[in-house]
Amino acid sequence: MKTDIKDIEFEEIEIFGLPALYTFLRIDKSTLPQNIFVYEVRSDENGAIATLEKYVAVNFIGSIITQESIEKHLLAVFPQPCIHDDGAIELDMFSLNFLGFSRNFCEYEDSKV
Repeated sequence: MKTDIKDIEFEEIEIFGLPALYTFLRIDKSTLPQNIFVYEVRSDENGAIATLEKYVAVNFIGSIITQESIEKHLLAVFPQPCIHDDGAIELDMFSLNFLGFSRNFCEYEDSKV
């Protein structure tokens, strides 16, 4: 089931140092405003985070939204980011930093610089 972005309480995170929001729900992409990027997180067979992708059919464990493309951020910050040919981005336990705060999308959108 997909959920409207305005009905979700997100957890504030940083992914590769980029501010973002995380939810364990699948976001209805038709409810996204322009210039908001959404990614889905896949787990490995042991349940640990594995990759960030545009769409995850199997082993989906959450969605991440950002105000900036993660791919562009990685290419600007890291000399050799681990982006697969299919566009999947490798994650490990250090890729995501949960900040301990929650906010809804309207609060996040209001914080745009």
